[in-house]
Amino acid sequence: MDRREMLEKSAMLVGSICLCGSIGADDPPESTCCITPEIEQECLTFNQNSIIIDLGKTVTLQKSGQAVYVDYPGKDLKMIVVREKKNRYFALSRLCTHGGQAISYVPERKKLQCNSYNHSVFNLDGSVWKGPAPNAIRSFDIISGDQRLEIFF
Repeated sequence: MDRREMLEKSAMLVGSICLCGSIGADDPPESTCCITPEIEQECLTFNQNSIIIDLGKTVTLQKSGQAVYVDYPGKDLKMIVVREKKNRYFALSRLCTHGGQAISYVPERKKLQCNSYNHSVFNLDGSVWKGPAPNAIRSFDIISGDQRLEIFF
């Protein structure tokens, strides 16, 4: 096998690994090893220092083990919201502290993983579980109750 053939086969292997998010495409989008869906905009309310998520309107956070990306337009605020258990949510920066790449939730491991090569891994409190990331990712305070989450920044 020459170098070109090896590179082509390697690229095909890497591409097939990241197809994990396309399996079950008719189902509601769910976080996988390399895909985290955007939250539905109709369930968001933006305030001066917080974001409110109406849990009754979102399909993407209905089950434990799901996660979504939330962006605050005009504020350069990008976060990932994880529903680990029935009433246990986490909100963290969605960008890795190593290279600034997006982070996805891996429900089987209950960890956040950088989507970049060399995958830094983070605990749900934002601390580094496995580098090369040098620092924790920012976590945000959450108040939950009555079918809503309020995330403070």
